[in-house]
Amino acid sequence: MNLKKTKQSIAKNAADFRLFLWNKETKEVGGRTAKSWLEITVFYVIFYCLLAGWWALMLYLFLLRVPEVEYGPKFTGYLTHRGPGVHILPQYDSKKNEHQAVYYSSRFKSYGESLKKFLQDTDSDKRDSTDTTKFGNCSSSKVEEAWENNKPCFFFYLNKVHGFVPKKLSYNNTEEPVTMDCFLKSRKQSGLVKNIGGTTDGFDVSRFPWKYGMDWEKDAPLYAVQINIPKPDYRVEVRFKCEVRAANVYLDETKPHIGTVEFRLSY
Repeated sequence: MNLKKTKQSIAKNAADFRLFLWNKETKEVGGRTAKSWLEITVFYVIFYCLLAGWWALMLYLFLLRVPEVEYGPKFTGYLTHRGPGVHILPQYDSKKNEHQAVYYSSRFKSYGESLKKFLQDTDSDKRDSTDTTKFGNCSSSKVEEAWENNKPCFFFYLNKVHGFVPKKLSYNNTEEPVTMDCFLKSRKQSGLVKNIGGTTDGFDVSRFPWKYGMDWEKDAPLYAVQINIPKPDYRVEVRFKCEVRAANVYLDETKPHIGTVEFRLSY
């Protein structure tokens, strides 16, 4: 009995659905006449055209306020309020599951070679108004030998931030160049290092700021630091930290990537 009622119900539903699709008496398709379908189609065409027009108008007004790409962003305070990060050369290695820069003593020669090539390319590209011989013992003709003699050289440049120009620190009405201050992270290792010295001229501030279209890897002003560290007789990692010394770079331990870079020499 229940099976018979179920079959009758299915048959009735199928008939109602066929009637919904096409009603011969009223000439309706999908429950609507041709006129009704035309009216709703016209309504939605107009509705979506107006919606697209509104979106296009808002986009047009937005683009009117966007500066040309070569002029950079209108508001850069969120980029420059603390200062940029720092890039270190030569390219470092990293240990598994660690991101801190590590330089292995077994690869000192290759580090020197890569820096020599980089500086020779820099000479030919005329990165600075003066020759890279201004880097003294870290110049392109001496940097390879420096690494081989356990006096490694490191080069730093500030990451590109549109409109940012580092400001010189002033003491007793005397301006100091913008430099990198490098030091040991642990005083216990002070006996391992003879000297840490940097380029006296500091960063060439006149070459800031970065602007759209500049190849910053080739155009960024450089600062060199040389570390005199005789090779230890035992396995050890010597940790260093370098900080930018500029009036508008605000160092903060909670934001370690602002104006700061750390690396290790592994023996």
